[in-house]
Amino acid sequence: MDKQYIVDLSQRLIPGKEHNFNFDIDLRDAAESMELAYDDSVWYKIAYVSMCTHNSTHVEVPFHHIKEGLQVADFPLERLIGNLTLLDFSYKPDDGVITLEDLKQYDDQIHEGDILFIKTHMDKYFRSADWNTYPYIEVAGIEWLISKKIAVLGTDASARRPIISRATLPSLRRTSRSSNP
Repeated sequence: MDKQYIVDLSQRLIPGKEHNFNFDIDLRDAAESMELAYDDSVWYKIAYVSMCTHNSTHVEVPFHHIKEGLQVADFPLERLIGNLTLLDFSYKPDDGVITLEDLKQYDDQIHEGDILFIKTHMDKYFRSADWNTYPYIEVAGIEWLISKKIAVLGTDASARRPIISRATLPSLRRTSRSSNP
């Protein structure tokens, strides 16, 4: 793999500003927790963080949907680093379906072990009430991607599929069983 550069896809977390998922920081004087004594001129703070792991940029590992699946601490970090192939579906409408036929247009660009990134331009809804209106991949498309033995499936939307429903649960379980984040 030719590592020419690294792209950081992280969204910055802002305490009290995250939509739907908690993220708060409680900044306290270290003396409260560490039994220290010093005068008021010393700045020594400790932060207590409270957050949902489903916040902002995150990795969904198999444990998210399968009780016996790999947890984040056990997931090999090297699987999250590699060649990225961008699939542009920014033309899809809100709540649109990315079909198997749509994905197959990129067949010659998708290789075993690749990280696939679905571009939807839905990142514009980050921190808004419309955060869950993104296009999603139909079950047949998920199965095809799994058969291609990709390493990771990512997106600029808040998730890879619509909010859990009876219709979308099969694709969640299929991607989780494949051990792909």
